Amino acid sequence: MDDGWGEVLSIRFMTEGVVVMKKFCKFAYISGIRFKYMKRFAAIIFMIMIMAGNLSVINAQNKKAVPENKGKAKIETIKKLKDGSVIVNTTEIGKDIRGFAKATPLEVTIKKGKIVSVKPLPNHETPEYFNLLSSKGFFNQWNGMTLKEVETKKVDAVSGATFSSKAVIENVKRAAATVKK
Repeated sequence: MDDGWGEVLSIRFMTEGVVVMKKFCKFAYISGIRFKYMKRFAAIIFMIMIMAGNLSVINAQNKKAVPENKGKAKIETIKKLKDGSVIVNTTEIGKDIRGFAKATPLEVTIKKGKIVSVKPLPNHETPEYFNLLSSKGFFNQWNGMTLKEVETKKVDAVSGATFSSKAVIENVKRAAATVKK
């Protein structure tokens, strides 16, 4: 997935190259440097700026290829407890579900086919807006729901945190579907 930053960086470097060329041309004209040398120098500066821009594109693309969980322990998706409860961590199974910023992983606890709790895990959402979900009791509305009800129940998003709300809803549904398998 291309987020467009590489292209932005390339355009930025080319724009800076043009600015440098204009300044050099003005300096050369005022200083009386011969035009023949000025054209060569300007062309070299322009090519260097284009290459720097292209290198920044390659660098930006390589950074995206690095997994976020690199170097960390493997995250356990389903954990069965002694009391029969199942805890589902949606970090891996819901990594494609994005809130406003990035993924919004949850820890969903299920016992005897019903949801006991939904807890948010560390994420990159804006805290000011993501905290609206907790303050409005958004995570508690699944408590006591059966796995089948989770699939069919229409849950409204919290105003002001719509993207985060929708991501949480999809993560809860994904957790329920994972346990049902």
